[in-house]
Amino acid sequence: MTPGSLRTPRCHSVVVSLTATFDSKSTPYAITITTMSKGATELLKEAAESYIDGKQDVRLAPNATTGADDFKYERSPDVKGVVVDRNSGSGYVQISGGGKQAVKIPTGLGESGYHYEAIAEEQSCMLYGRPTVWYIVPNS
Repeated sequence: MTPGSLRTPRCHSVVVSLTATFDSKSTPYAITITTMSKGATELLKEAAESYIDGKQDVRLAPNATTGADDFKYERSPDVKGVVVDRNSGSGYVQISGGGKQAVKIPTGLGESGYHYEAIAEEQSCMLYGRPTVWYIVPNS
């Protein structure tokens, strides 16, 4: 890899960890950069708040949720919607079930903005890779 060939995208995330995986010839073949700054979390929260503005039956979950190269999911009726930070870590969010067509929202390099998706009855919201989301939950 030549100097300057790895470019940091212009985004609101702050790098706190960098992991490189090398093959047998010491050539990097996978580089993972993941984190979310406090400012990015606040921006996601503001975006999520804008989607529920004026709605009395829902509220934001207490915190954002970030995948960690594992499998995280939430199901209805525990969640009613999700706001995805498309500029968060590389991966995707998938909403499926309930007899509806699956929705897949990519995240990471080249993506930007926020995406809201309702989670209907009998649907699940799954995080693959390192996306960051803010769930919208029913008022108790």
